Amino acid sequence: MALFEIGVKDIVTKNYYFFEVKIRDDNSLISTKDLSELNRKNHHKNQAD
Repeated sequence: MALFEIGVKDIVTKNYYFFEVKIRDDNSLISTKDLSELNRKNHHKNQAD
């Protein structure tokens, strides 16, 4: 199994979206998880420090 994090930037709004993707050894998709909100919260928290 492989675990990837993918970042996507919307070039119109300049927003970033982050997704966790799990793939089996045979390249079939296990799951995806939207981590965009978690990344936004962490980014704002780090800026405040």
